[in-house]
Amino acid sequence: MSDRIIICRASAGDLHEIAKAEEEIFSDPWGLKGLTSSFESENYVFFVAKDENDVFMGYVIGISACGEAELLRIAVSPCARGQGVGKKLLAHYIDSEKEKNSLKLFLEVRDSNVPAITLYSSYGFTKYATRNNYYKNPTENAVMMCLDLGD
Repeated sequence: MSDRIIICRASAGDLHEIAKAEEEIFSDPWGLKGLTSSFESENYVFFVAKDENDVFMGYVIGISACGEAELLRIAVSPCARGQGVGKKLLAHYIDSEKEKNSLKLFLEVRDSNVPAITLYSSYGFTKYATRNNYYKNPTENAVMMCLDLGD
């Protein structure tokens, strides 16, 4: 994992890069309007990863309320893959939820996304259910995972 990866809270100026990455990475991208609306909500958190030259590398989006959190999006730009960016974003997000005293952290991931499932499992997430035909483009099951953040 590179020490040159800097994780910080996203600014409104980062939303265009996030929207661009959404289009490149996801088959169901969030648009700029939806990202902006979420960014302006107090329950959402956006973190970005950048290199020492302030070049955008990836992001994570989560939401929390009432002691529970959900990782909604995590993505690494194709040109930044294999550098530990996803690991660093995930670790930072987990730590931020622990600081907020969230007790549980949930996520959903495509059944075929074995690298992501492996990453989440390495951080202690466990599968607790499957949502059949949850994803579209292509249609696919979602693996539902949870991490206990309590002591």
